[in-house]
Amino acid sequence: MTKARTNYLWDILNGDAEKLLGRSDQHEPVKFLIFTDGIDTTASDASVQIKFQGFSLASHSMSISINGNNIGTQTGSGQTPMTGTFIVPVSALIEGTNTLQMTSAVAGDYTLFDRIT
Repeated sequence: MTKARTNYLWDILNGDAEKLLGRSDQHEPVKFLIFTDGIDTTASDASVQIKFQGFSLASHSMSISINGNNIGTQTGSGQTPMTGTFIVPVSALIEGTNTLQMTSAVAGDYTLFDRIT
């Protein structure tokens, strides 16, 4: 599991959840380095769960990729937590450091990365 913790948002409306979150996606691609080990190379696909926190009050739509391979889109709205489960081809993963990228398709969208498992 990778958790990014760089921004403390005291005014985020997420109930009892953490208020310390990762960098935000602000209509520019944001990259995170994630470490993987023990990849099952006999499997064709792996499942990853990614959590985000909406910050702007607008709708959210983010394109998600790992190592340059698009794995899907996460949508949401307002200051709500979002969770997406994505299927990743094992051939797209690297033993060691991988790059997770999120890119918003909506101008004025502020979404924060929480964690990947």
